[in-house]
Order: sequence, then C-alpha cells, then structure tokens
Amino acid sequence: MEREQQFKDRLRGAGERLTSPRLGIFRILVRQAPVAMAKLIARGQADGIDPVTTYRTVDLFRKLGLVSEAGLGRNRLLELSDEVERHHHHLSCVVCGKLVDFDNAAIEAELGRVGEQTGFAIRSHQLEATGVCAACQAKAGELV
Repeated sequence: MEREQQFKDRLRGAGERLTSPRLGIFRILVRQAPVAMAKLIARGQADGIDPVTTYRTVDLFRKLGLVSEAGLGRNRLLELSDEVERHHHHLSCVVCGKLVDFDNAAIEAELGRVGEQTGFAIRSHQLEATGVCAACQAKAGELV
C-alpha cells in the first residue's frame, strides 16, 4: 500500500506517532471518502475508536495537510488531500446524494491559464458540481 506508507512517513516526518486509531481513521478515509464527520465518527466507533480521538485525529490530519474538506451542496465532507490521493472533483446528485469523482485535464489547464492571466499562483482548488443523476431523472420521468 503505497498511500499507507506515504501516510506513515508523513506522520513520522512530522514527529508524530503512528497509532492504531490514526491508522484506522486513515483507512476509513481511503475506503469511504468523501465522508461527513458524523459518519466518520460512527465508522470509527464501529472499529473501536472513540469520537474524541476521531476529532483529534482529523485535526492532526488537517494540520499535516493529509485531509481536506469538500463542499458538496450543504454538506462538508472530509477526504484525503491531493497530497495523498490523486486530484479530482465531484459531481453530486441533489436528490439521492450520489457522488461521482472525476478529473479533467482541460479544466486543470484552464485554471492554470486563469491563474497566469490574473497573476495568481494557484495552489489548490475545488470544483463543486451539483445536479440530478440519471437514476433520479429516470425515477422522476424527466430529463434535466
């Protein structure tokens, strides 16, 4: 697991210990991200990690740049940062909540050009796209 080794190296490089709860939260994020904090806590509890430890672990991961928040509609979801996972964006269905990851080289190139034109050195970005997925459109009998 290359990502897991990268994670372990990042912790040790920051002078932080690798603990079972930290590794457990990381593994949940690998499998289930993006995820709301409440769901992360519930999943952690199912694995024997108490909520306070989950909050502290997420705070540490933020400090180390290992997690980021994705804003999808009204929801704030946690996921591994671009330093751990490949950079991507999300499409979210406003009806059922389905999430689809995507990446697009043309979007990335255009953001680079916008940065150059405006004099910004863009370090990171998020693209939020919401709509109605094909399954929900079919259920509603409409094409949106």
